[in-house]
Amino acid sequence: MDGASIMTSRPCLYCGDTSRKKTKEHVLQNSFGGSMTLAEDVCTDCNSVVFDGLDDEFVRYAKSIFDPNMRRRMLRENLTLSFDPGWGAWYALRLDNSLAPIVCPQIAIASVFTDPIDVRFSFDKVMDSDPERTFDTIVAELCAPSAIKLEFDVRHMEANDPPLHPIVVRTAHKTYLAVAGNDDEVQTLRELISDGKLGSGLRAMPREQPREAFVERPRVVGVVRRDFEKIERAIVKTAINYVCKVAGPTAARAPEFEAMRQYALHGGASLGCVTNVYGTTASSRSSAAGELCLTKEHALMLSSNADGLSVVLLCFAGQDFCAVTLGHTKHIPAGTLIITVFDPERRTHDVIDFASPRCVWDFVNARKLRGLSSRSDG
Repeated sequence: MDGASIMTSRPCLYCGDTSRKKTKEHVLQNSFGGSMTLAEDVCTDCNSVVFDGLDDEFVRYAKSIFDPNMRRRMLRENLTLSFDPGWGAWYALRLDNSLAPIVCPQIAIASVFTDPIDVRFSFDKVMDSDPERTFDTIVAELCAPSAIKLEFDVRHMEANDPPLHPIVVRTAHKTYLAVAGNDDEVQTLRELISDGKLGSGLRAMPREQPREAFVERPRVVGVVRRDFEKIERAIVKTAINYVCKVAGPTAARAPEFEAMRQYALHGGASLGCVTNVYGTTASSRSSAAGELCLTKEHALMLSSNADGLSVVLLCFAGQDFCAVTLGHTKHIPAGTLIITVFDPERRTHDVIDFASPRCVWDFVNARKLRGLSSRSDG
């Protein structure tokens, strides 16, 4: 949510509520430098409760493609698993700032029902000069579960993969991630750790246990997990927001777009209206927005062909990214072509309506005054 909320009689664009206050909804996500907003169309609940999470997922996904710094950060933040055939177990890896893999100190649990429990302790031979001390630290922290931060993750393995024994990974000081192959194992881990049984079981083990695994730095491909339903919903929302801003609130609330508005709000089965165009050869009209951008700029384009088929195109860093097919509606005239170029550094935007030659002329002159020129200016 951004900015002060206001009361308007206009129903929320997405949920239809008329009682809740409206707040500024960014047409293009704020994290992209989007300065265009809807002030009177989206309620506080839809904006902050529903759409914040969608926008975060979409921003991370898009920036992982066009922003090298975000791509490296996402790889660093996400753990990936690698199988060591030498000792027949999976272990968790994280990438450092140079994207070199690091084996996090971790306990792989082969069986929690034997006496003593069968576990393996693995660590990074390059990073950890005192593995016994690291193991003792893990045991001490797991013996005081109320003082640690604990998260859980289910990793569904492929049918031909070796089985994944539960792993408890120390990701930071008093911070752990418990990884298992199904919900039942995660629940077992939750109980063992929360009750302190895992910590006390490790403390009671003979000193020759657990079997240690000195792991040299392996070659690994980082895996970034994404929620594509959230990403697609955020993209559809952006398209509807843009229609509302440049074609008007009546157009955005047209019955033809009801399924898209509900999908953005509630999710469900994909509507099949979002098409990836990044890295593909787009038509001259589809690439018009990208041609108007500098490499650092983003753009939104609303176009309608001679048959009245309307599309919203999203461009990032001067490149076509994805297209949302809106379909046919009387509220967007055939031949419409409206492009908005966003400057994320200045947090400004310019709107170009190609139905108005004066608007195009003003856009070109405004950019020249700021010392900018589009790739198409020449």
